[in-house]
Amino acid sequence: IIVLLAIVDSNYNFMYIDVGAKGSISDGGVFCHSNIYDSFENNQLNIPSPTVLHPPYAVKVPYMLLGDQAFALSTPLGGTLQSGSVERKFNEIHSRARRPVENAFGILSSKLRILRRPMELNPDVVKTVVQATVYLHNFLRKRGSSISYTNSPSFDREEDGSFVPGSWRRDEPVESMHPLRSTLFRSAARLMAMRLHLANYLFTYSS
Repeated sequence: IIVLLAIVDSNYNFMYIDVGAKGSISDGGVFCHSNIYDSFENNQLNIPSPTVLHPPYAVKVPYMLLGDQAFALSTPLGGTLQSGSVERKFNEIHSRARRPVENAFGILSSKLRILRRPMELNPDVVKTVVQATVYLHNFLRKRGSSISYTNSPSFDREEDGSFVPGSWRRDEPVESMHPLRSTLFRSAARLMAMRLHLANYLFTYSS
């Protein structure tokens, strides 16, 4: 099994990738055994220092990566959430903020279709192929060809308050690519408090 972990920016570009064969590690432990995690631990990703969100708040909030339920941090708040609640608002904003990640992976496999089927190659060669598709995706996104490679209908978007799926979602399901499975975990009290602080800020200041 080849696992592709990536940090994606708001412009659908892959900013940092880690491609490796980690099939013997449970899904919940993939991130902790990745080069990305090591770079975080060693402060090699040039992440700004924690900052206050908005006066009169005094709590300094760290910069975060957004992830889904496969990761133990910066995930949506779980449980049954009441409509209009702070937690429900947080999850809605969290989902929209993660949209570029889902779109980047979806467009990558839709446009570079070698990723849509199993590769009968040596694992080291597969890793090289996967890396090449990511680099090509970024190259095409940043060049003048970006409009033909990914025009507006390619991306998920909202029109008149309604969600409109990107064209990549119309493809048949990819048999060779699977998301990491959701992981059960219990957040530390300080991390939960930080997420609730962020949720209250977003509830107050977001439109």
